[in-house]
This record gives sequence, C-alpha cells and structure tokens, in this order.
Amino acid sequence: MTDIRKNLIIRTNGKVEPIEINGYKGLKEAVGGLIEACIGGDDYTLWANEEGRLMGLPMNQVAREFVAEMKQIPISNVLSLHGDMVLAGCDGEGGDTDTPEHIRIIAEGLSMFDEPQSTLITEDEDGNITKEWIG
Repeated sequence: MTDIRKNLIIRTNGKVEPIEINGYKGLKEAVGGLIEACIGGDDYTLWANEEGRLMGLPMNQVAREFVAEMKQIPISNVLSLHGDMVLAGCDGEGGDTDTPEHIRIIAEGLSMFDEPQSTLITEDEDGNITKEWIG
C-alpha cells in the first residue's frame, strides 16, 4: 500500500517545486537524511534534515523567508536553515496530507524561479504517469 502525498520541495537553489512523497521513507529521501519538523501550523509542516547544519548542507534562503512569512517575524529572527525541505499538509492529528492550496501559493510566491525549464513525463506499462523536473 502506498501513502503518496502531493507536497512541495523547497530547494537550496531557490526553486519551489511539486513533489510526490511516499510515506516516511520518501520524506527521508527528499530531505537527504533523518527528518525533523522545522515549523508547523494548524494545516502544514515544514520538514527538514535534522542534521542539515551539522552536515554542512547549503543554506535554504527561501525556507527562511517562508518561516518569516508564516510566523510574521523579521527574517533576521529566523535561524539559518540548511538543505532541501518538504512542505507538507497536516491533518491536525499528526498525519501528513497534501500541501493545502493556500500554503502552496505562499511558498511558490517566494520561489526565485517561476517554472522548471522542462518536465519529462513518462508512462509505464501499467499506465502510471511520472513527472520529473529537468534542470
């Protein structure tokens, strides 16, 4: 059984892109290691690599701007955040869901890029469609 959610990934290169996350393992793969909740609200959670700073991962400026926007604080009050981060929805009981549309709009508005340069769309024998961003 799969637990695929439609979320966003906030990359260290300034891009905010759609990503499909398949459960805990998929979340770990997306952030590149152990996960921790960076911040959250009633209907969203920003997931990060819990060792991102220790591992020397690049700083994620867009994620910092997202935190400042959501918490209504100056960006100077937001600690450095490192590595790619996943923005997921939250069901209020601790479970992740698809990222809510109003949260998507805020995060995508902070992206340093409007659109990916191209998207590769493939379909396997069973009719499953995969979309992959190509930079």
